[in-house]
Amino acid sequence: MLKKGIYENIINQRMEREIHTAETENLVCVREEIDNTEAPQMLADYLAKAIRQKLQETEDLQDRMAIINRILTEYGLIEDVQITDTSNLLMGPVFVSFLKI
Repeated sequence: MLKKGIYENIINQRMEREIHTAETENLVCVREEIDNTEAPQMLADYLAKAIRQKLQETEDLQDRMAIINRILTEYGLIEDVQITDTSNLLMGPVFVSFLKI
């Protein structure tokens, strides 16, 4: 149920149901167009939250990486950002010198 107050939330299906319930209880829900300059950040934050929730529900690391790569591939994002090493993180460059004897 929606609490009384001011919100700036993306209206998804769940929120739409809550708005409908609130309006049947004579509450006023004001909709406002998303500001074009704020839209990329708002939508990216919303998407990040949804993806984070899906990744938390997915236990296997390989499956998590596959989800990310599917998203990147599906929407034609740059191939260079697709995950290739699904088990490791780069912790920093290490310089190794080889001694010649």
